[in-house]
This record gives sequence, C-alpha cells and structure tokens, in this order.
Amino acid sequence: MGAISGEEAGTMIQAINRQRKPGDMAVFLISCLHPNYAGWVEHQAAHLDWLHAQVEAGVLLASGPPRRDGVRTAFLIAKAEDEKAVRDWIAGDPYMVHGLTEDLTITAWDPIFGAFASESSLAGVSYEDLRRQILARFAALEEVGGAASA
Repeated sequence: MGAISGEEAGTMIQAINRQRKPGDMAVFLISCLHPNYAGWVEHQAAHLDWLHAQVEAGVLLASGPPRRDGVRTAFLIAKAEDEKAVRDWIAGDPYMVHGLTEDLTITAWDPIFGAFASESSLAGVSYEDLRRQILARFAALEEVGGAASA
C-alpha cells in the first residue's frame, strides 16, 4: 500500500462521513434493563409478538439478552432514519408502553465488517478501498488532534 495524497484522503473521508439522503436508514444499537420481574413476565408474550413483527417489517435486525442468568437486559440492533425515529419506534414495545424499562441507550453504529456489513454506509466498497478510507480517516484525525475522539 502506497501513500495517498491529501486530496485523495479528503475524498475518502467524505465518503466515510457522507450525508445520508432522506429515507436512508442507519443502524442503531439499543440496550435497556427490565428490572420489574412481575411486569416483565406479565407482558413478555406481547413483547415477543412485537419483536417478531419488527423483524418481519425489516426494522429489527437482531435482539436478545446477554448469555448470563439473573439479568433482564435487552440488546437490539435496528434500522431507522435517525435517533428520534428509534425512540418513536421503541416506544411501541409493550415493555416501554407499560414503563418496564430503565437505562435505555441508543447508539448510532456503522457495522463496517461482519454479519451486518450490508447495512453499513460503506456497503459494497472493496476491502482495499475500505482499508484505505479508514486509514485515511484516522490519519486526518490524528493530524488535527482528534484521534482520541474517533
């Protein structure tokens, strides 16, 4: 791999940080706790039905608890236009409707590698171009002292 020019690096960074067009979907990581056991059990069937419907609709990419006993934590991977759309969507989960969740976190995510790479902002980019773009982005961040925030 040879060095790239500043102009080429700028073009690559723009590609990585490209603005999504209206209607494009981003991927979000969502987590929350379900501390109320009785409420969790009472609304579990409705919650499972809601999850299934979201998968069928193509909004929910994955969902499930951590592999440990005694902790009612949820992890979800979903597609939406923006964080507000995620919040509006998750508000329809029966656990949310009945106030049975705490510590909700929503994080925008760009799944560049792996099972969800087809949902990435860089989907379809060859590995060589992807590698060059990522290295250029971090080199540019380092030049302006922003590597710690990347």
